[in-house]
Amino acid sequence: MSSYMKKVSAHLFLRRVFRVLDDVAKEENVTLLEHVSNMIKSGETLVYYADSEKYRGQIDDLFGRSSVRFLLGRSKGYFNTPESDIREALPWWMDRIKEINPDLNYVIVVEPNGQEWFVQMCIDLTKICKGYI
Repeated sequence: MSSYMKKVSAHLFLRRVFRVLDDVAKEENVTLLEHVSNMIKSGETLVYYADSEKYRGQIDDLFGRSSVRFLLGRSKGYFNTPESDIREALPWWMDRIKEINPDLNYVIVVEPNGQEWFVQMCIDLTKICKGYI
């Protein structure tokens, strides 16, 4: 897959993931930025939603979309990536977030443990994705 296609795929996938988080934020009457900040402070990651009866439907809906299924199929080789490699890829993923949502990138960068939270989100996401392929 070309570098350009990797970026496009990453953008699409991140937008879908952040849409789920935004839906939860709306239920809690906060903005996406506030919700992510709260998640970082509390240490919540996607596993919390994937394991929650309340949010399981949203996660299933996300992974049931044909565009996400397509990305999962194209990306399944990445889901066996060692955690150390995921950690090393943090700057690349942060650049993708900065490209699609600079304000969200800022929250992740300035919150104490924000970047570690994001790495854990990526690690959790690979585990969740494995369950859907």
